[in-house]
Amino acid sequence: MLVDIILACVLRGDVKPLPKIEKEPVSSRIELTEDELAFHKLSRDFLQQGRNYLKENKLEEAIECVEEALEYAPRTKYCLGQAHNNLGAFHNHYAKMLRFVIEDTEKEITKHKRNRKRRSVKKGRKEIRAMKQYLGFQVYMAGKEYDKAIELWDDNEVFYENKAKWCKFREDTSWVLEFSKKALDLKPNDPHYVFLYGVACYESRKYQDALIYVAKSCKLDEGYHDRAAILMKKIHHDMKMDAKKFSVLNN
Repeated sequence: MLVDIILACVLRGDVKPLPKIEKEPVSSRIELTEDELAFHKLSRDFLQQGRNYLKENKLEEAIECVEEALEYAPRTKYCLGQAHNNLGAFHNHYAKMLRFVIEDTEKEITKHKRNRKRRSVKKGRKEIRAMKQYLGFQVYMAGKEYDKAIELWDDNEVFYENKAKWCKFREDTSWVLEFSKKALDLKPNDPHYVFLYGVACYESRKYQDALIYVAKSCKLDEGYHDRAAILMKKIHHDMKMDAKKFSVLNN
C-alpha cells in the first residue's frame, strides 16, 4: 500500500528530482589498481541500475542496487566514501518523497472530514502513521550514510553539500549553515557553493552575509544573476520586516 501511494504521487509528476550523487567517478581523482578498477566499475554499474530503477519509480529496488554498489566498492576510503554518500542520497530522496505524500494524504483527509467519510479518514490516518515511521527510518539512514562518507573522505565538497541538504530537510538551519560553509571552504571560488552558502545565510537570518555571498556568486558566474536577483529581493524584504518587528517591540 505504501509503495502504491508513493508511486501514484510520482507518476502524476509531483516528485521529479533524482538524488545528487557523485557525478565524477572516483577513479578519475585517484589511481586504482587493476583489480580495484574492476570492482569500481562493477560498483558504478549497480549505482546506474539503481538510478534506472528510480526513474521507473521502483524505490526499494533502487536502494537495494545502491547497497550492492557499496558492497562491491573497492576497500579504499575514497571509493567507500563515495558509495556511502550515494546510498545516503537515495535514502534522503526516498524520505523527501514520503514527506510529500504525507502532506498530500493529510489534504485528502481534510476533504474526507468535510464530506463526513469516516472510513476514509480512518484509513488515511493509518497510512500516515505507517509513512511517518518509514520516513523516520529513511532520514536516519541518510544521515548515517552521509556521516560515514564524510568520516572516510573529509575533503569532498559534495558530501558536505548533501549533509547540508539533509539538515535542511530536518529544518536544522544552524547545521545547514555549518555544512554549507565546509563545502564552500573546499571550493571558495565555485559560484555554486558560494550561492548555496548565501542561501544558508539568508535562511539563518544572517542577511548581510547573505547579500555578500549572493552578490559574489554573480561576479563569479553571470548565470546566477536571475536567481540572485530573486533572492536579494527576498533578503531586502525580510530585512525590512524584521526591522519593523524590532521597532514595534521597542515601542
